[in-house]
Amino acid sequence: MLLVNKDIYRGPRPKDLRDLRMAGVDTIISLQSGWYQLFNEDKYERQFPADFGIKHYDIGCSDVWPPEAALERAASEA
Repeated sequence: MLLVNKDIYRGPRPKDLRDLRMAGVDTIISLQSGWYQLFNEDKYERQFPADFGIKHYDIGCSDVWPPEAALERAASEA
């Protein structure tokens, strides 16, 4: 995980949500398009953020276009 500022971390898909929770993460915002899951079979058990007290927001972004439109849409819905 990379610290962006005192409240925001950036990083790859976590293998174990316990690690995120222990690091103090309480919200996940996923920008993945969904294509990753189609072409990759993860070899670990599926975990659900709510089971660890973590809120999860899924804002699917394009793999081709910049994410501004998806982020603006999400901000207007919040």
